[in-house]
Amino acid sequence: MANLLMFLYCYLVQGAWRAGWPGWQWARLRAEVYYHLIDVKYAEMKRLGREYQPEVSSSLGQPHPRAMQAQQADEQGEKG
Repeated sequence: MANLLMFLYCYLVQGAWRAGWPGWQWARLRAEVYYHLIDVKYAEMKRLGREYQPEVSSSLGQPHPRAMQAQQADEQGEKG
């Protein structure tokens, strides 16, 4: 799905449609290469032992008392 969105962005928003068939090919290859490079970079980081681990701030406050939290929703069987 994300590959399709990237293709549509390149083809329609960036205006590759004006180039005809070469524009179609460029947008398709751009989308494929973009997501392939993400996979390759992730594999490299995993191989080197440097996986992406975002830091979680310890200064997060309490949630709003009326806001249903994910665990509560799961227990009640609600979808949100």
